[in-house]
Amino acid sequence: MEQNIKKNEDYLKTGLYFMGFTQDLYPALEKAVQEGKPGFSLNETRSFNNREFEYKLNYAASTKNNGYPYEWTGYDVSLKENQEHKVHINVDNNRGITAKESANLLSGLAVGKGLKTGGIERESWTVLDFSKKDEQGNFVQKTFGEGYGFDMKAALKELQPLINEGKPLSADELNNLRKGNMPDVTFTQDGKAQSAFLIVKPEERQIEVYNEEGKLLKEQTGISRQRQEMEEKIAKQPKKMDFIQNNLLAKMPRKTTPALAEAGEEEKKSRKR
Repeated sequence: MEQNIKKNEDYLKTGLYFMGFTQDLYPALEKAVQEGKPGFSLNETRSFNNREFEYKLNYAASTKNNGYPYEWTGYDVSLKENQEHKVHINVDNNRGITAKESANLLSGLAVGKGLKTGGIERESWTVLDFSKKDEQGNFVQKTFGEGYGFDMKAALKELQPLINEGKPLSADELNNLRKGNMPDVTFTQDGKAQSAFLIVKPEERQIEVYNEEGKLLKEQTGISRQRQEMEEKIAKQPKKMDFIQNNLLAKMPRKTTPALAEAGEEEKKSRKR
């Protein structure tokens, strides 16, 4: 039992590390696990994006058959200056949106996560809807998966001639984009190069370029091939219906009821008179 408790502590510490929380939480974590309560929480304040954010990490009795007494279920994060500006983040197997990424979400930025299925990486983006809250007062998360049709790489391909002297973004820069960290680039417009940064807007299916003063320089759409094919099919539907209406239905004999037939005969007789 004692060995499982120690392993559980190490496992939970590993989660804190990879999720971007500090080692300052380790002593409180160890103490809470040793006490053996049904559940516990840890608190930490972090500074991101020139603002302070307060985090409450939630732990509960483990529901997994791994011999560990506790699992990390999620955390709540809010602006220190405005406790109503908050969101709840789920954590599963020590994975989820990181401390910095949640601060980016509360700052109005998008966070992307890649999931590999069958050897193919599929990207999903999350933003907050600041006009809606759940029953606990947290902002509602909006997710845009592959089916929504945003393709970050397609947008960057179109932007590439204009940024970093035509050089593609590095792996670190791409990772920063997904984390919502607004990577710095050099943007060339009308032959003049200037410092700029990038922001991903998945709901609009585009990447935006801003200068250092925050002025929008360019919007570049990135639509996946799957979405393009679907939109092409939809666009063709009215043409198909027009063809059916003009070329097929128009040539079909009209169905005549006895009443209509009688009316037709009367019309013929009136003409002869």
